[in-house]
Amino acid sequence: MQVCLTADETNFLNPKAGFFITGFIPSIPRIQIPTLLRYPMEKLLFANIETSNGNGEVIRAPLGLRRLEATLVNGGIDCKVISPQRLDKLVEEVEVFGVSTMDPLGLGPVSATFRGLLNNVKTKFDQNKPYTYMKFEQVIRTLRKYEKPIIVGGSGACQFELRPEKQDELGIDTVVIGDADLVAVDIFKKVLEGKKLPKIMKIELLQDIERDVTPIQKPTNYGIIEISRGCDRRCKFCDPTIRKFHWFSPDRIKMEAKRVAWANENYVRLLSEDCLRYGNKIGDWVPRGGLVKLIQEIKKLKEIDRVGLSHACLASALANPEQIEALRDEIGLGPDTFTSLQVGIETGSVRKIIDLMPLKAAPFEPDDWHEVVLEGWKLLCDNYIYPAGTVIVGMEDTEEDLKETVRLMRKVARMRGMFFPLFFMSLGQLKGKKKSYRNDWFVMPNKMREIYLISLEQMMRQVKHIDGLVFGNDSTHKIMNQILIMYFQGVHRVIKENVMYDKVPTLLSFSKIEFVEALKFLREKIRAAI
Repeated sequence: MQVCLTADETNFLNPKAGFFITGFIPSIPRIQIPTLLRYPMEKLLFANIETSNGNGEVIRAPLGLRRLEATLVNGGIDCKVISPQRLDKLVEEVEVFGVSTMDPLGLGPVSATFRGLLNNVKTKFDQNKPYTYMKFEQVIRTLRKYEKPIIVGGSGACQFELRPEKQDELGIDTVVIGDADLVAVDIFKKVLEGKKLPKIMKIELLQDIERDVTPIQKPTNYGIIEISRGCDRRCKFCDPTIRKFHWFSPDRIKMEAKRVAWANENYVRLLSEDCLRYGNKIGDWVPRGGLVKLIQEIKKLKEIDRVGLSHACLASALANPEQIEALRDEIGLGPDTFTSLQVGIETGSVRKIIDLMPLKAAPFEPDDWHEVVLEGWKLLCDNYIYPAGTVIVGMEDTEEDLKETVRLMRKVARMRGMFFPLFFMSLGQLKGKKKSYRNDWFVMPNKMREIYLISLEQMMRQVKHIDGLVFGNDSTHKIMNQILIMYFQGVHRVIKENVMYDKVPTLLSFSKIEFVEALKFLREKIRAAI
């Protein structure tokens, strides 16, 4: 094997641990998780990664690694995706390591949010490391021992532009930023020939996605397959808008679906920035039913039993309610078989919608943003699609912007689903800034804190509706689900005291009452299971 491809353990979470919220947990700083919860949670999330024939090659891998693997194999390079837990098994025959990462330095929106939210005045931002940061450091340290070239890429590679000193500290030879589909073979061949590459390589945008992206050959995590790349709404703060927007063809999607479903219990999840507009031309904002037709075609495959969705726009849902009803029937949704979509609310400020994301509400007007959010959210809930929303805070919010966002989120919080505020993380704006409320809870405006309070209060009301979507449906995982909920109840208490009484307690200051309640709950659940 010439090239060993891998990623840290946060990219190989235990599939039995659920999908919906589980993927966000590694963004939480480890030191902020109570010891009572830490060990069982880590045991569940970072269980033994399933491999084939005991040789370290994984059964399922992140989509990005599967893309790179297919590209290299197609280019005549012998490579495999190896579990980060089994790197020592085949290291002697490896000449180059390729590492994919989503959040190598803990600077992604979710990690930055938790690092700022879950801290105390004595903990510095750099000390408040999330699992994503810690696990990436761990895998790089492991690879460094073998003195072979290390190439790092993936959606989080751009973080090394913000913290370039970290590349040298970790001993990474080359960081590749951008979609490397057309240049990956050339990059790895040069390294295999002993040629030296630049420390950072920025790749130009792909112009023909269908032609330039090699179809995946092996199963992905959670059965994820791309149905599009990029986004044509062109929000100024959002990374996908810099990629050329393109839908993958139905034939290609079906081919990849067959290749991933067998290892994911005959399930596939369709990945897109706005799956509801599948097949629409650029700038055509009203869904034409293409997604329903695509799902119908996929379900004809004998390998597929179930189809899930990823991201969508609330405006797209509201623009064609009939399609949402058709999706409900096609996927088979109901009170006990609900699903979710990740949607972007981003702000309640119409001023910011107009200035930063004027196409966010299309085909409706930016002035109608509150109605679009509320009616779109209600429409999805009525059809058993409970949204998971994001709100972006810290984009130069004025007091009036925050008041409008609070007003909107209080109305959203009356419905099912949930939302969570994320710090706005811009590499350009963060350069040279040592302290900012974007990553520091203690200098954040009180109205911004209130948005978090509303979010957590809503989450607490959703307890019975999110069972099974967090840690799965068996008894052990339901117990973990409830422990996690109690953890967020502690977070909620901290925030509420901070917002209402201007106190500065830490998350680790759980009261004796909370621990007694947790142990009592666990005892009752275990007795019920027995």
